[in-house]
Amino acid sequence: MGLSNGIVQGADLQKRTVLRELQAHSGPVSPLRFLSQEKKLGLLHVDDQSLHEWDLTHWRRTRALPIAASPLPAPPGHPVAFSPDEQWCLTIGWNRTSLLTDLTTGRASSPNLDIMRATGAAYSPDGKLFAACSLDGYAKLWETETWREITAPLGGFLSPVHG
Repeated sequence: MGLSNGIVQGADLQKRTVLRELQAHSGPVSPLRFLSQEKKLGLLHVDDQSLHEWDLTHWRRTRALPIAASPLPAPPGHPVAFSPDEQWCLTIGWNRTSLLTDLTTGRASSPNLDIMRATGAAYSPDGKLFAACSLDGYAKLWETETWREITAPLGGFLSPVHG
């Protein structure tokens, strides 16, 4: 779990004990996902909206990754999704911005996903599809080879869509 003081705690949930603490940042952090068969951890630094990768074998930060820019005021956090093969990281900003980073080369591009006020994002298990949802009550679906939207927005929700 991430804390407001920049500490990340790893816990044994069955024994209800903290196994290890990591001072990841001076401000609030949000753990996103274990990577590389639980040998790495993706963290979001909430205050400066930056994404960082930590090596859990040596307990050190290995790199910082770019994320999609959002104009302020935007809520803390960005939808962040890692492809199942961990080659790609896609972040979506608050105002139709997105950034797709190749984690093997570090190169980034900006697919035009055209989604406002995104609240969540995920790749399909095979990595061929990508979905994102919006605070405005809709979700969209794209195929990842060309980033072409493959259906009309899924809407009709009476409240925001979060996941």
